Formats: sequence, C-alpha cells, structure tokens
Amino acid sequence: MSGENFGVIIFLVLIVAFVVYIIAAAMRDKKKKTAGEDEDAFEDLNAALPETDSAAGPPRCYACMTKLDGEAVCPVCGMPQPVREKPGHLPVGVLLADRYIVGLDLSENCSCVNYLAYDRYLEIKRCVREYYPKDFAARADNGALFVEPAAQESFDAGKKRFVRDIMTLCGMNDISSAAGVGDLFYTNGTVYAVTEYAPGQPLAAYLEANGRFSPEYTLALFAPVIRQLEREQTMGLLRCQLSADSFMFGNGLLKLEGLGAPGGNIAAFPKPGFAPEELYRKSGVPGAWTDVYSLCAVMYACVTGVTPDEATDRVYKDNLRAPSSLGVYLSAAFEEALMKGLSVYREDRFQDCAALFRALYLGKSVAAAQEASFIRPIVDPLPESGAPFEEGRLFREPEDHDVIS
Repeated sequence: MSGENFGVIIFLVLIVAFVVYIIAAAMRDKKKKTAGEDEDAFEDLNAALPETDSAAGPPRCYACMTKLDGEAVCPVCGMPQPVREKPGHLPVGVLLADRYIVGLDLSENCSCVNYLAYDRYLEIKRCVREYYPKDFAARADNGALFVEPAAQESFDAGKKRFVRDIMTLCGMNDISSAAGVGDLFYTNGTVYAVTEYAPGQPLAAYLEANGRFSPEYTLALFAPVIRQLEREQTMGLLRCQLSADSFMFGNGLLKLEGLGAPGGNIAAFPKPGFAPEELYRKSGVPGAWTDVYSLCAVMYACVTGVTPDEATDRVYKDNLRAPSSLGVYLSAAFEEALMKGLSVYREDRFQDCAALFRALYLGKSVAAAQEASFIRPIVDPLPESGAPFEEGRLFREPEDHDVIS
C-alpha cells in the first residue's frame, strides 16, 4: 500500500470518528434537555399545587365548614375531629385558587369528585367539582393527578367534555333548580368547577320524614325543574335515572344536581317505581319520554306519598291508581297530565318535557299539549327579569297546608 493511499484511509477514519462523536454528543444533549424539561414540568406542577388552610383563619370542621375552637366533636354536625378524607381524594383543608378551602367529598362518579368547599372571599359554602376519571388518572402523593401516556388522549377528551358541560350548566344559571356555576380553573394537572352548594336533604328522605306535599305546592316546586329538563332536552341531553333521590330539597327549592348526557346516564340497575319499562329492556329506546315518565313518577310520589308500581309489573297488568282514588284532591287537568306522563309505553306519554310543561302550566289539554301556546302559565316560576312577584309565593318551605302527613 502506497503512503498516499494509507494517508487517505487515516483521513477517512478520522472523519468517521468525528461524525460519530458529534452524533453521540447531540444525543447526550437531547437526553439532558428532555430530562430538564420533565423536571421543569414537574416543578411547574408542584408550583400549582394547593396550599394548606393553615393561613386561612381558624380551623374548621371539614364536614360542614363550621369554625372550631379546639372541640373534639363539631358542635353543629357532630362529626368527630379531625376528619379524614377518603383515599385518593384531595386532602381536607387544602386551598384551591387561593380562595376555596376543600372539605370532605359530597359525591363521586366515574369521571369527577364533588367536594364541600368554603369560599374565603364570599364566606359561603360551595361545591367544588374535580375532573378525576379514575380509569385514566391517579393521584400522586403531592395531590396532583398523573396520567399514563397511553391514556393521555382519553383523559384530555374527557376534560374537554367536562368543561363543555360546565359551560352548558353555566347557561342555566337563570333556572332555580340548576346548580349555579361560579368559577372554573385549571390546576393540579386537571380542571375544577365551582358550583352553588345546595343545602337540605334528598327529596325522598324529606317525604319519608314529613309526608306528602299538596298538589298546589308540588306544581310550584317542579315548574323550574321541568324547565331545566326541557332546556337540556333541546340540547340532546337526557337523564334516564331520575328518582326522588335525584333531588335535594331545602329552603323551599328543589335542586337537580349535574347535567344530562347525550343518550342519557343509563343506570345498571333502574330505580324501581321511577324507571319506565324501556330501561329494563336491551331493545328499549330511551329518550325525552323516559325523563317524562321518571319526573311524573317523582311528582306522583310527592302528591300521594306512594311510589308508583314498578314498570315491569305494569306491563302485564296496570294497577296504578290515580291520585284522586287515593284520596288526593287535585284538579282534573293535573291528574290527567300526570297519568299520561306515567303511561306504560312511550308512545302514549308526552314526548318531551316541553309538552308536559304546557299541559301542567299553560292550561293546554292533554291532546293539545304538543302544540305551541302563548297563554300565560297558571304558575309562572320564572318571571321576566325585573318583573315584580310576591317574594316567597312559589319557593318557600312548605306550610301546614302544603305538607300532608
């Protein structure tokens, strides 16, 4: 081999070695940069974590938000202190958005957890709803949510739906039966909504303890509920699991928690007495008529004190008695509309809550209830903004003549 060829080979080897070195160095820099970004992201997440309630004033009972002065038992709700949160939930006493002190959970489902909270600015109780789909996310020791990369797309899609539903619910702040939305913010790797806290007790428990309502009071109580469901149905949203346990009753108001969903929230076990027959069949088709049945079943229980017969029993032999046959004095129009809404088969019912509202409150006959009407409602629970009305005329705690024990 000539000296000239040997020099060329050495030169090429040096060139290859230099290229390999450059590539290796670039890969090392990339790894360092990625690790740095991950560390920065983790630090940013930690920076957004909630602070504790230590500087928010006197300690509280996180079961009812009463201020405490060292008591071992809350003097208001009787809860032993200190209270402990459920595993996987936000720690009690943490401060969200520098404003909301988090208490115990009120309820939870597959996609979110509802917490009792205290608004430090307005000094009132609130409900804080956390988007927390347990199928896609888990809680880290520091309180934040983490999501596996394979589930990130599903988590983000669910978060968008959560925000969309809250924005939809915000558009119903003018309806007294809907939980008013007060705030929406992002932290802890997820999103939170702050809604009105509905005091009181489940309607089923109230009826069991206090007896039935008068027909007049029932009509006034349910008018805004029907309007809320009517608006949801116009947006393609259904409930499909309404019962007397779906409502909170307090301060003379019914509150219907949450929002319907496209296709409805179909329960694995329909609520006996409140679920129509189509929810018991695989081939059953739920729709707005499904919520009509369940809502009329709740109203029937309110005026009679009796839960309607189970729909599956009524398919074979319908023995459901009209309220008047049970000694309830109500108008023929109210009874006719109520019993039509409770028809066993969907084609015999009102097809949506708009038709039910017209039959109950606009003086329309059952046959004409599907037609539009401009007649002023007999009971108008939502007067035009600024219109005068007698305060407490419709929404108040029942008096002796309203509750029939």
